[in-house]
Amino acid sequence: MSNVNLVNEMVGDPSVFARDVYAREPFLRRGAVSNPEEFVSLQSIAALLKRGSVRRSDFFLARNGVRLQSDDFLRVMRVRGNSVADIADASLVLREVNKGATLVMSALDRHVDHVARAVEDLRALLRFHTEAMVFVTPPANQAFPVHHDGTDTLILQTVGTKHWSVWSPPEDVAQTSEGYDESTLPEPMIDVVLEPGDVLHVPRRYPHRVRSVDNTSVHVTFASRPDDWAMVLLLGLEAALARSRHAGDYVDRVPTSEEFAAELRSRVDEVLAGVQSGSDEFAADLARSLTNRSLNGGRGLGGLLD
Repeated sequence: MSNVNLVNEMVGDPSVFARDVYAREPFLRRGAVSNPEEFVSLQSIAALLKRGSVRRSDFFLARNGVRLQSDDFLRVMRVRGNSVADIADASLVLREVNKGATLVMSALDRHVDHVARAVEDLRALLRFHTEAMVFVTPPANQAFPVHHDGTDTLILQTVGTKHWSVWSPPEDVAQTSEGYDESTLPEPMIDVVLEPGDVLHVPRRYPHRVRSVDNTSVHVTFASRPDDWAMVLLLGLEAALARSRHAGDYVDRVPTSEEFAAELRSRVDEVLAGVQSGSDEFAADLARSLTNRSLNGGRGLGGLLD
């Protein structure tokens, strides 16, 4: 599939989406992508599984909110003369989907070139680490209860239909991602059946429920997670230490607690003084480091359910 203008098709005006919509509010774009099945289809997923490149860490199966044991769906494959025992068994995996389980494949961009190009385009637009996952759900099925994710997601429906209900985020953002009693929730702010080509953006912390309708559903989720300030400050401290005259110094003996506290205060004060004296330059360097880190892969995304 040609990747030209795919991101534009998905979000409309990319600059407006990145500036005004992304991570701020849900977004629905009907019929956004033409020929979405060319992007990811049931046939292409089956072919990927049969190729033998999907390993235990790349997928899981779930039914009724419970992850199935991935070891039950593996086979041994000879790779360059060696036995590799954690390869997804296509026949067992697809059989389980036919029995009612949802297949979730992570990091699809590591396996499919045109998906990788779409992810690169989104990384360049959003300036955050982004990955692509695919969800294959049998008819009339719900793999997970109402939950929220810790990532911002952009969903492209490619095959079949899926019913999405999205609620405003709760005031108590510390609530666990699956700690929702659906009977206590208000009316959803979005209640829609996605069809092939439709695109939906669900920001992190927005509770949602996802159900397939009367056919097998395939959707791709592009998930992005901005760096939090704790991570930024850690990176900044590393950068500041690298500029310090004490970079590379070793603690040459085990200090007493009093000695250590005094030395620590001295070195921290010196590093912070260096940051403050050249704060604009330091901030620019750190911003460039964060951008490069995001565009070059960043950190993995965990805890995403759909």
